[in-house]
Amino acid sequence: MATVYDGAARSARDWLGAFLNQRRPSALGGANLASLATVQEKFGEIEVLLQTSDWLLDSHARAYDSGTAPDGLVAVAKHVAVDNALRAVQLALELAGNHGLARRNPLERHLRNVLCSQIHSPANSLIRSNTGRAALQRHQAAA
Repeated sequence: MATVYDGAARSARDWLGAFLNQRRPSALGGANLASLATVQEKFGEIEVLLQTSDWLLDSHARAYDSGTAPDGLVAVAKHVAVDNALRAVQLALELAGNHGLARRNPLERHLRNVLCSQIHSPANSLIRSNTGRAALQRHQAAA
């Protein structure tokens, strides 16, 4: 499931990249939005989120395939990738403004897609509870 939402966030990022390079508000005197340092920093934040998810999902897949994936890693990978996808699309909307919510642009659809991640099991709150309980039990056993 995590890769589905990660893919939606990547599609949002791709649309946003093209939009920022094409959009030239008159207030910028012909420059595109992508030329602004603040836009570059926010777009960089999206990249950091998606690259982190990519590394985590790929690492989990390799560990799973080799039989070395620790218990609970799949849930943690889902949690992080889903949170990163949600944050990435939210940042994309901030950068796109009203254009991002226009039905003619795909960003609105990508937002709905990543929002669905919050209702797919296991919910992130359950993942955190299970992960916390397991960690506390490990600490109790070590004491």
